Amino acid sequence: PPKPVFTRFYWGVGWEDSLEESFLAHLGEHQEAMMWYEMLVILRSIATHRDFALTLEQWRAKYRGVVLDCGWSEIDEWLANMNQSDTKAKLIEAVGVFKSH
Repeated sequence: PPKPVFTRFYWGVGWEDSLEESFLAHLGEHQEAMMWYEMLVILRSIATHRDFALTLEQWRAKYRGVVLDCGWSEIDEWLANMNQSDTKAKLIEAVGVFKSH
């Protein structure tokens, strides 16, 4: 199963708004941290069929030239364990954009 932080972020289980607020307060100006955070928010919004103000194209433009240093095994495992669906296809497409960044 996915690691606890990713699981808590994605599903909101054990995820407190104060934790997210604290993260944003302390790392909101840290470009690499926000790049990773916004990537996860985009994935969560696709998976839960919710709108997020930042699109993939905007994310790519916003972080042009910034290296996304992310281990993909946790996200790849999450996708591999997901049932086939249109949502999974959209997530795979989005992860492809992030990986190729």
